[in-house]
Amino acid sequence: MNWVGVTERQGAVLARIEDEIGAGRPVPNTVELANATGYSTGEIARILDALEYMGYITRIPRRRRNIRLCSPSVRMAPDDHLVSELTRRGYLVRKAVPG
Repeated sequence: MNWVGVTERQGAVLARIEDEIGAGRPVPNTVELANATGYSTGEIARILDALEYMGYITRIPRRRRNIRLCSPSVRMAPDDHLVSELTRRGYLVRKAVPG
């Protein structure tokens, strides 16, 4: 796959999530992703945080199997929408100053 800004490890996790969803199986949880990729559950948690930050996935609070893939249109949303959503989620976001 051609994901912009995604590391090899992040790509492996994202591909696994996409494969499971594409096969009609439930979205894998952190432990299942760790077993499938060989990464620790802590590393999986950091990877999921990064993928969510980049807009590739979203997670629904207080739900099991809470990972959802974002459509390409979400990743292509205007910067103002992304900044407001990331700020709402508690991330500190600074806009680049043109020039």
